[in-house]
Amino acid sequence: MLSGLLLAGTLTVALAQAAPAPFDWGSVAGWGVVLTKPERVITWSALSVPHPAAFLWALQNDPDQQQRSKYFAFFASPWLPEVFFTFNRLAVMKSALYEAMPPAERDEYLRVFAEPGALTAALDWYRAIPLSRQAAANTSPDVELPTLYIWGNHDPSLASAGVEAQRRYMKGRFREVELDAGHWLMEEQGPGVIAEVLAHWSDENVAPPPGEAARNVVSMPAAAADSRP
Repeated sequence: MLSGLLLAGTLTVALAQAAPAPFDWGSVAGWGVVLTKPERVITWSALSVPHPAAFLWALQNDPDQQQRSKYFAFFASPWLPEVFFTFNRLAVMKSALYEAMPPAERDEYLRVFAEPGALTAALDWYRAIPLSRQAAANTSPDVELPTLYIWGNHDPSLASAGVEAQRRYMKGRFREVELDAGHWLMEEQGPGVIAEVLAHWSDENVAPPPGEAARNVVSMPAAAADSRP
């Protein structure tokens, strides 16, 4: 939620309104905008991460999600994950976390995380989760905006409980798309994801003409939107 307020401030400077379609932690930030500054958003598309209230409920009540999110505690611990992930020139990232990615995209992630401070900045999203929980307690969870939610049913970090629980908060037009995919939606089902987002924009009459896209639409490339180490 705090990240959403920060992103909303950025949108205030950059755009009158936006139609964000971010991924993973980008979606977490975007949900914060939707819940705290909905007037900044024309229509909303979230990839991977469901409504934060639903996800937090699943973390507290669903054994499957609790099992899948055990890594949160390690990522949020001080200094140890930095030592673990940077050992032997990011060997764990190269051989495990990003192994399934095309080489060019994997190399892009590794270049980013090799920069001084980049890995700590990514891990700090996990370390700030308690602050987001406090902020969420003072915010209405209901969403009136037209919303598209896309997720992969083989995502190892996401159980279905949080996905299903978010439906109770959707008070406006809502479409949920379940893909036969894992976590990396754009890498595995990129054309399908793009088609769904463009159709969603079109339904709300916000799809821009080609020359106006940069002015009216905020979308986040994978390496920028996903700060997962």
